[in-house]
Amino acid sequence: MMPDGGGPVFIDQFGTGRHGGNNGHGLGPDDGNEPTWRRCLMGREPLWKMFWFYFVCGHGVVYGIGFGVVVVFMILGFAADPGSLTSGLAGLTTGMVALGAVGLGFGTWCGIGLWRCAYNVEDRRWGHAARVLAISYALIIIVPPVRYGLLG
Repeated sequence: MMPDGGGPVFIDQFGTGRHGGNNGHGLGPDDGNEPTWRRCLMGREPLWKMFWFYFVCGHGVVYGIGFGVVVVFMILGFAADPGSLTSGLAGLTTGMVALGAVGLGFGTWCGIGLWRCAYNVEDRRWGHAARVLAISYALIIIVPPVRYGLLG
């Protein structure tokens, strides 16, 4: 105990950073209260985690669930008017628009997170590769709507 009653003093002699400072790998402060989506968006996650968990697996989860929702919307469209093909197509279109909106938001978050977390690695070549992937991914999202006049 300190003489002034301030509590014990932690001396980080091994550089673990568990009591303030950084989170042990030099990626900025980690108070345990920041949500994962913000840590990725601000570039405070290791690249391997951002790439494998959120970029690769995250896309599989988002689009896997998303296509399931599209099918449910189509079935609900057919259930609304069983004799009409138009109602099923309306449900399908609604589901695809919802999937596109969620996919665009998730893809934007992933691209920004991948760009900002790119150099949280030991070998900077992986950071360069991640940035090339982020640029390619952004072009895949942006070029088709611009080329086919879907933005206006």
